[in-house]
Amino acid sequence: MITFLLDYSDTKQAEPKATLEISREVIKEAYLSVACRTARNRTALYQQKHAGAEMATRRRDPTLAALNRPISEHYELLQEQIGPLKDRRVIAFTISDLTANPLRPHYDDSIPDEQRAFQVARTILAVYRNGLSAKLFHLEDEPITEVPYTLLFSYEEEGQTRLAIHHKVEVNADGSLPEQIPKEIRNGLKWWAACPPLLKEGKHCLEEFAVLDYDIRHVFGFPEKDSAEEEELRKIYETFPSWEDWCKGIREKLRSFESPAVGSHAALGISEQELIVIHRTDTIPKIAEELKNLGMRDAVLLDSGGSCAIWANWANGGQGGILANHFNFRPARGAVIFLVLKGERYPEYAKG
Repeated sequence: MITFLLDYSDTKQAEPKATLEISREVIKEAYLSVACRTARNRTALYQQKHAGAEMATRRRDPTLAALNRPISEHYELLQEQIGPLKDRRVIAFTISDLTANPLRPHYDDSIPDEQRAFQVARTILAVYRNGLSAKLFHLEDEPITEVPYTLLFSYEEEGQTRLAIHHKVEVNADGSLPEQIPKEIRNGLKWWAACPPLLKEGKHCLEEFAVLDYDIRHVFGFPEKDSAEEEELRKIYETFPSWEDWCKGIREKLRSFESPAVGSHAALGISEQELIVIHRTDTIPKIAEELKNLGMRDAVLLDSGGSCAIWANWANGGQGGILANHFNFRPARGAVIFLVLKGERYPEYAKG
């Protein structure tokens, strides 16, 4: 079963609340698509706010947008890799922070490296540094073996694609998983992606979320340039990539902090029966609370702001289109999760 709801009841909001519910049993396959993966991998091509970065923490680097691709192009690339999907139902949601920020590495064992890249020179450099099939993706300065990540997994068990969330996972230097992860996930792994945790066994901890979200504006707000608040955030960013110092700075800030920032976010929750993707404009704790009220046991942040979107290949007259997005939506996205659903796209009576 799939249900999708747009709630326009709050007229003060710039966009409606979006809620997508998908029963686990209808998911046939799950794919992770990353734009210009080879060119980006282990480079400085991201929203760098540490190491002497001069750009204000509230600004985005416009040069990085050229590396992203519209969801429709992600979909075309996916079909080049796995075959035509025109007769299948496919739904997608963005997870662009995988390419925008550190603390969001991913590992892909199911889709080969992308065939196109932003610049030939960068591709050659990436191939020289990483090889043609670097399954592990992480950005420069990522303390990959020090961080207890929250991971979203896609794996296959007994012919069934499954999604799961596990917390406090310390991956190996090559991206392989420790023995604490159940054997069925390690043996059937397709991909994993690191995400900030919203719920862990039904409970939310703002500190655990904040230390795993490189964009700490999601918690502390968007200060103006040259303000005292901006200087406080810069002092925290100066500690990165020292994991110990980074956590210490955020914990100290939280002790003197009064109210989490309101922002637009996309989140994914998982229960035993279903997964839910929601778009909400609220504080991180309140979004976590809503996911808990919806029956979710574990949940993660997918994306934020103008990156958020839910897409379906049957929308827009069957050409594929957006079902929900942020009012300031940026069509080109760094990374997208595609769910291929069971059953054919068209019923028998609609064919021919």
